Amino acid sequence: MNKDQLLILPSIFMVGFFLVLPAALTVYYSFTDYTIGSNYSIIGFRNYVQIINDPIALIALVNNLKFMFLNLIVSLPVGLIVAVLVYKVTHEFVKNLIKLISYFT
Repeated sequence: MNKDQLLILPSIFMVGFFLVLPAALTVYYSFTDYTIGSNYSIIGFRNYVQIINDPIALIALVNNLKFMFLNLIVSLPVGLIVAVLVYKVTHEFVKNLIKLISYFT
């Protein structure tokens, strides 16, 4: 193993520990009846069947999809407009003011 490969090991460890491990545990626990502080048993797809048959979960899913779509429709044009403003403005103070305002919003 050369020096370049050794330098990337901490990054690989952190990605595995903070992203892959929690994702894998989430998938594992989704197939159990786990409650914090108690024992659990494997129940298979029962949790997924319960969510699919729950009308409130369907409403929540539809609301999330609406929110994601509206957020995309609003934030994409606003970001493009701000980028064009920053690019087109020649006065340095106004350009920095636009950058500052867009940073905090």
